[in-house]
Amino acid sequence: MKNREKHPLVSVIVPVYNGERFLKGALESILAQSYAHLEILVIDDGSTDGTAAIAQSFPNVTYFFQKNRGVAAARNKGIRMATGEVLAFLDADDLWPKHRLERMVSKIASLDAPQMVIGTTKLSLFEKSGKYRKEIKSSEKPKIFSFVGAAIFTRHVFTSIGVFRKMRFAESVDLFFRIKEKNIPTTVIRDITLINRKRSGSITAEKSEDDLFGHVALALKRHLHRANGK
Repeated sequence: MKNREKHPLVSVIVPVYNGERFLKGALESILAQSYAHLEILVIDDGSTDGTAAIAQSFPNVTYFFQKNRGVAAARNKGIRMATGEVLAFLDADDLWPKHRLERMVSKIASLDAPQMVIGTTKLSLFEKSGKYRKEIKSSEKPKIFSFVGAAIFTRHVFTSIGVFRKMRFAESVDLFFRIKEKNIPTTVIRDITLINRKRSGSITAEKSEDDLFGHVALALKRHLHRANGK
């Protein structure tokens, strides 16, 4: 994006399913960003709680409802609706630090090639009721295979590798593998760019370790097959 728009429109895609407890906080953390040139797209993946009312109470948010098809389908719908040159994703139960977009867009706008910029993640644990429990320090070294909410992408990344693949879990791991395979330039920064709110009762909290490991293993298997030309 070098020598192009220094303040590109950022499309923020928020997939949500029955997220009434945390959605308001997530949207407020987007609107509190020091970088203001953005559009916010909430993709409601078939919620049956008060998610719709919360999303529609924000005048600067575009709300879209679809039948329940999973987080990958919700993110992909957001990608199709987005008009920005830069895409970012925030799950409804997570938060962004105030200056993350400003710092990340500044970095991505200074680079020649379409690419991904990713930072570190801080974990905060909550009870099912939403009561704060404790915080876990993030790693000092950012990890490439991290949460998709910790990154931003130029639109061309998805033109090059395709969108999220339908997987029950680990769809982000699969995405990062494909970014690596296509040699998409990636810049890692040490800033905390995502606050991941883990809560009992969430999909992530309730799924078994074996189930999660199985889907990560599947993503790795597909990656190795592609690498070997199979």
